[in-house]
Amino acid sequence: MTAYPLIKHAHLLFVGVSLLLFSYRALMSLAGKDWRRFRWLRLVPHINDTLLLLCGLTLAYWLRLSPMAHPWLGIKLLLLLGYILAGKWALSPNPFGFYRRLSFALLAWFQFAAMVWLAVNKPWGG
Repeated sequence: MTAYPLIKHAHLLFVGVSLLLFSYRALMSLAGKDWRRFRWLRLVPHINDTLLLLCGLTLAYWLRLSPMAHPWLGIKLLLLLGYILAGKWALSPNPFGFYRRLSFALLAWFQFAAMVWLAVNKPWGG
């Protein structure tokens, strides 16, 4: 477990990068710019989010955290699914109009904030 601080800090770094990359793509999309033409914006978020998930799973395994035994973690995982879907729809081109994409982006940012709050506060038996 000597690698625990390294994995935890890597996880936190990937969380921040994930938020920055999503926000950058969402704002470009809302401004009418096609972020898909930049190869790095299509590739880097997937690599970052994969590393984020691997670090999170490693931490959960090392700390013996189960979504069934720790409700905050189960809710966080459900919020993650919602964040992925809302983010996907926020970054989608037409047929979604500006206001619908904006609504999905706001929903994704809210779900992201809720996941961070759960991770920090660990209510219901952290």
